[in-house]
Amino acid sequence: MTVPTSFPEQVRGFPLSPRSFNLSWNAPDPEGRNGLITRYAIHISTNNMSSVFYTTELDLIFPALGLIVEPYTSYVVEVAAETIRGRGPYSEGIMIYTPEDGKILYYIFMAIEWRKISNLTPERKLNL
Repeated sequence: MTVPTSFPEQVRGFPLSPRSFNLSWNAPDPEGRNGLITRYAIHISTNNMSSVFYTTELDLIFPALGLIVEPYTSYVVEVAAETIRGRGPYSEGIMIYTPEDGKILYYIFMAIEWRKISNLTPERKLNL
């Protein structure tokens, strides 16, 4: 066993309010884990170049983290997986912008499923 050679996939984040954002990711691909992932390291840097490091031992299937941050700030977030042997590479950084104080955020999540409909006759097809 060695450290992971792959980084967490699909790192994503969005502001919850001017002072917090949500962060989630998927585990690295199985071939690059090199053992049991024991925790994740999170590196957060701001537009003024200050940095903060967190480690978390959250649910490894779908980790999610709510972080307390400053309003009206740009953040770059990277996530790395760790085994008992050490830390693997960080993911590519994602940008998260928090809004100004007093701004209310609304998010709407939708799931769309496409299905092939083969029994439509020309008269029943939709005109788009």
